[in-house]
Amino acid sequence: MRRFLTLFFCWIFSTSADLLALEPLEAGAATVDISPKKLPAIRNGGFLQAMADRVDDPLHARALVLKSGDTTVVLCVVDSCMLPTDVCESIKALVVKELSLKTDHILISSTHTHSAPGAMCLGTRKDEAYTAQMIPQVAEAIVKAHAALTPAKAGWAQVDAHAFTNCRRWIRRPDKMITDPFGEVSVRAMMHPGYESPDVVGPSGPTDPQLSLLSLVRADNDEPIAMMANFSIDYLFLIFIGCHLQYLLNLVFFFFVQVNILS
Repeated sequence: MRRFLTLFFCWIFSTSADLLALEPLEAGAATVDISPKKLPAIRNGGFLQAMADRVDDPLHARALVLKSGDTTVVLCVVDSCMLPTDVCESIKALVVKELSLKTDHILISSTHTHSAPGAMCLGTRKDEAYTAQMIPQVAEAIVKAHAALTPAKAGWAQVDAHAFTNCRRWIRRPDKMITDPFGEVSVRAMMHPGYESPDVVGPSGPTDPQLSLLSLVRADNDEPIAMMANFSIDYLFLIFIGCHLQYLLNLVFFFFVQVNILS
């Protein structure tokens, strides 16, 4: 996801003003409620299977379509723990039946929520009924976003948010490996080792502290179309940060002050 967005932003934002004058930017966005219609539903993302018997907050598929000249790209974010390749390919197949789009210009990602029905086997069984319901709904969001294409302006900003991310996966000492669920002593890397644990040697890798924002507004009256943020963190962690709200408010202020507009 991060690598694609990097290349994607390079494509969008390296375009010269002269080229943009010839090939105007268009943008369209749409959301579709993908909450399960059949309950109980198998909830994904845990080590043991769990069932959800109610919908506390709606789940959505959020699609953003960008077009410049003959090139159209799609970014679609789905409220799901994970989406396997076969589900994404099924969504794309439905989209290209309705629209003249290239499947390799459609990016589908998930929010990694642990409170959505399972679209794949991940600690639980796949909820087949929900997956069959969700696939056409995600495709619907993309088709609606494409139908909403309108001349647009784009603004973007990046900030270093290193204070809000950390590597939670640490490498254990060779003599402190632990037993896996199958009874074998094989676990060398483990999340949340404990404060200043003597059993670990350090984090398993670096973090990506960059938070990127992309905003699209209508070209004629600056009416908002969509705003997209990308941050490499398990977003559940944010609920434990007492000052996160003020930080995000500061970030939004920074965005509107530092914004660059493509016209």
